[in-house]
Amino acid sequence: HAPGKMASADVIWGIINKNNCFMKKGLNGTIWSKEANNLAGIHNFKFSGIANPKTVAITAAGGEKGLPVKVTMTKAKAANTPAKSTYST
Repeated sequence: HAPGKMASADVIWGIINKNNCFMKKGLNGTIWSKEANNLAGIHNFKFSGIANPKTVAITAAGGEKGLPVKVTMTKAKAANTPAKSTYST
């Protein structure tokens, strides 16, 4: 593990899988997630906004005229530089 490198998505998911602050247990044993960039709200690796290197977020575009929503995506190649890893449309 070189300095400045991020851990793999599998390692991150292994750490946050059993316990994190975004997990919400529902009825009938279902587990939901309230983490950012998790559009489905399902707690599994496929939809995780924390563990996956490529994610999408849809938010309300506050004061921008003509744009009711803002779509923000992350780039997998820029995961080590958080300021450059997201872009909005």
